Amino acid sequence: QRNNGGPNTRLNGKISRGGEGFLGTVEFFPQEGKYHFDGHRKCGVVMNPIETARHGGKCPACGKPLTVGVMNRVIGLADRVQLEDRPRRKDFVSLIPLKEILSELMGMGTGSRALEARYHDLIKKGGPELWLLSEASLESIERIGGASLAEGIKCMRERRVHVQEGYDGEYGHVWVFGPGVTSLGSPGASLFPDLPKGKVKEETLKPRGLLDFDIRDLAALKQAAHLSHTNSRNQADSMNQVPPPRGAAHPNQASLLDNNLEQTSRPAQAPGGKGSLQGKAQEGEDSNRAQPRSLREPTEVVAGESLNEEQRKAVEYEGGPLLILAGPGTGKTNTLTHRIAYLLKRGIPPENILALTFTHKAAEEMRSRLGRILEAEVARQKEAKGAEQKEAEEARRVKIRTFHSFGLDILKEFHPRFGRSESFILLSESDTERILKSLAAKGEKIEESPGLRTRYKEFLKELDAFDMDDLLQLPVVLLEEDPETRAEFRRRYTHLFVDEYQDVNEPQYRLLRLLAPDASSHLTVIGDPDQAIYGFRGASVEFIRRFTSDYPRATVLSLSKSYRCPEAVLKAARQVIEAGTAGGRVGTGNNFQAKREPRQAMNAASASVKMPQENDREVRVGAGPMEPKNPGARDIGSRGKGLSPLEGLPGDLKIQISHHPSDAAEAEFIARTIENLTGGFRFFSMDSGVSDGGSEEYDPGEIAVLCRTTRQMECLEKAFHDHAIPYLKVGERSYLQEEPVASLLDLARLLTSPRNAYFKTIVSQRIQELFHRNWIASPLSPEEIVKKGKKGLSSKSLPARGVLENLIEALGFTESIQRSFDMERLFALAQDRSLSEFLYVAATRSNQDDLPYRTSRVTLSTIHGVKGLEFTGVFIAGCEEGLLPYTLFSDGKEPTYPEKTEATEAIETDRRVVNRLVSREDIDEERRLFYVGMTRAKRYLHLSWAERRFLFGREYRLGPSSFLLSIEEDLLKRLDPEYKKRPLDRQLSLF
Repeated sequence: QRNNGGPNTRLNGKISRGGEGFLGTVEFFPQEGKYHFDGHRKCGVVMNPIETARHGGKCPACGKPLTVGVMNRVIGLADRVQLEDRPRRKDFVSLIPLKEILSELMGMGTGSRALEARYHDLIKKGGPELWLLSEASLESIERIGGASLAEGIKCMRERRVHVQEGYDGEYGHVWVFGPGVTSLGSPGASLFPDLPKGKVKEETLKPRGLLDFDIRDLAALKQAAHLSHTNSRNQADSMNQVPPPRGAAHPNQASLLDNNLEQTSRPAQAPGGKGSLQGKAQEGEDSNRAQPRSLREPTEVVAGESLNEEQRKAVEYEGGPLLILAGPGTGKTNTLTHRIAYLLKRGIPPENILALTFTHKAAEEMRSRLGRILEAEVARQKEAKGAEQKEAEEARRVKIRTFHSFGLDILKEFHPRFGRSESFILLSESDTERILKSLAAKGEKIEESPGLRTRYKEFLKELDAFDMDDLLQLPVVLLEEDPETRAEFRRRYTHLFVDEYQDVNEPQYRLLRLLAPDASSHLTVIGDPDQAIYGFRGASVEFIRRFTSDYPRATVLSLSKSYRCPEAVLKAARQVIEAGTAGGRVGTGNNFQAKREPRQAMNAASASVKMPQENDREVRVGAGPMEPKNPGARDIGSRGKGLSPLEGLPGDLKIQISHHPSDAAEAEFIARTIENLTGGFRFFSMDSGVSDGGSEEYDPGEIAVLCRTTRQMECLEKAFHDHAIPYLKVGERSYLQEEPVASLLDLARLLTSPRNAYFKTIVSQRIQELFHRNWIASPLSPEEIVKKGKKGLSSKSLPARGVLENLIEALGFTESIQRSFDMERLFALAQDRSLSEFLYVAATRSNQDDLPYRTSRVTLSTIHGVKGLEFTGVFIAGCEEGLLPYTLFSDGKEPTYPEKTEATEAIETDRRVVNRLVSREDIDEERRLFYVGMTRAKRYLHLSWAERRFLFGREYRLGPSSFLLSIEEDLLKRLDPEYKKRPLDRQLSLF
């Protein structure tokens, strides 16, 4: 028998014959991989997935999170618990390199000359290595290599081997005879005549399976952990001791069992306490001792969950318009969602509730929380199964929308009013820009041409399309001009909820005033004036500030306890905000400006608009100055008047601040610090002392590096690459607007309107651009795009993912281009959506929607991009005058510079470049932006600035931001990294 020696025989014979397609897998033992099992390298702890789950994902030696290995990830993704569930599965063979077997036999390293010589001698006599390891008969191996070698290969084929699994960067090992054991040679002809004669070590091992544990054993653990997680999350969500899903649960823990099992949440730690990044642990510190009783002891409201007294009061409020002022980490979304659940419990029909927010992610989070609350309510009341289904159905019937998606719903319902068909098209912002340019006459400025806008609107009608502005503006026009429709919408949505009210713009404000016109309206808005940062999009903080002027009988409540931010962070952020009111100074540097320059958007908003109401009053809609309608009304300023100041978590946290000679040095410092915080990503991290392997406090997904502009990220990306730090970049635009995804979406959109001449033209242009860039292999015509995109798919409801996969295959996108964008993220968005639905969602997404709920990568983002999120550790890079506040270019446009001249060289080092006069409200918004960035941090905050920075093709020397000067010294810990001075050039001159 040629192929004696083990279960590999079936595959072995196929290997030699060939020509049978895919036969199976031949590889080395995967246990040798350096991240095969879970573990903690510093403590020498290694665990399989079952052991990891039993220990809660923590190292039993030091209590820190374990580094989760590949096997755990695979188990989390597996959809089977038995390998035998697939009887036609292909064979899987594991081998040990011949040199490693010889190394055991000869007792020397694989690189030794003696072993190398005997390896080649064996190959010469016996044939190729793969043949010897998998197919050669044991008799022939014994003749040329001795009994020990034959026995070793036999044990390998039967998988009777000794294994030490790799973990946490430590490579694993596989031995035939066991670690430290040298098998003795055998009599007879042998390659090893110099070895003593003897017998192979007598030890019978059982054959190792592909898995050394039973996946089914995880079922009980999974069920228990899921129940524990559900109960604890229901309570912890209410107290906001758990961050939103984005950064809360440790991603490693989340994958312990499967993708749906999350870590049981832990209460927020006081900075400087156990697990803090600052100093030594302070054991025994009572983080609740400084909290008032009403905040420390939660009150049950609905669903067996807990709310503090302020949250409970907001949830149970009975009356008309309500404004809830909620600072960072105070639980505004949770409070708003509980209030919706409370109204449902009180009998308000779900169809009469409308909740509006700004991002798809926020809307989805609100739906998810509402569903959990209602499910817990059913569980508490121990109702029948039918009742549980009813509660779940109620959650689905509550309309939770973004402003844009709600506007889209209205346009779909009333499309004939605007001269559109039922299958109208939604144009993207790039479409709008492209069409306006094509319609503009030579020299005609788009911003200053009313005639161009008129031609544009007529073109949209011909195209049977709406643009993004129409989603907000046309519903307002409809409700203003049609009293019956306005009355119908007020009857339809009797209870309105608005999240992030400080971010509404003029059309959104007008829409809300039309739906909720007076004191009888059940309107609940929640927000924070100190986090209004979207003025460049037309939003205005004035709308939330004058809420009590719009609704004189409104009630204003405040959530004053932050369950996210340490007290030091809140105090420092507050000082930055308050510094803007000292002396009424405007501008930067030594230049100040007394007068206020209102934004263009607010000029437009201050127009008087006739808003039909029951008593036919005229209401002035806008952001201009307005006196309260009665002495009891007041404008809402920062935190409001007479409201409790925001209270953070106690502790001795110090905000770290550092300065660096250049932006490259700053980026290098941040990368090295992240390595230290996470335990490092390379062997070099430990070996060089960058990390001691014991600082694995945080997963990379718990860390964010924030910048004012995307132009600052180049140095940081290079540093992350150099240090092998995985990161997720979030720019100022969604990845759906970047190439080649934007082109792919244009091609897909053609399938919804295959006869549309405009789209045919656009697709033809896109195809040529992609082909000339060498991104695709086949320049197809629009007709071929439609045909191949629909190939094999239902014509009634085209599945979006199927269309995208067809187009990528038909066009022949190169592998490098497919790797350049996150294709799986695009497919996940398209999953279970029709093509039309997918295109609507894609058109209305923002860059904030791009962030996954969980990631094991460091987040690299603009400050705007992380609004509403939180991270354990936050770095804010580029805290320099001119960047924060962003006053380098007063018009907000990034310049294109000519070649350097003597004049431009002088500007590069002249600090006056940042002393341009800007409006006070611009500077105030920059202060609020810095406030938002600082208050993303839960346990660690680092601010840094560079003496020299290279931006837009030029070098700037800007100096530290004036915002840093607003923070009192007692809250800061200044770091002074040492940088070696560059040695003098000793090269002799030729002259």
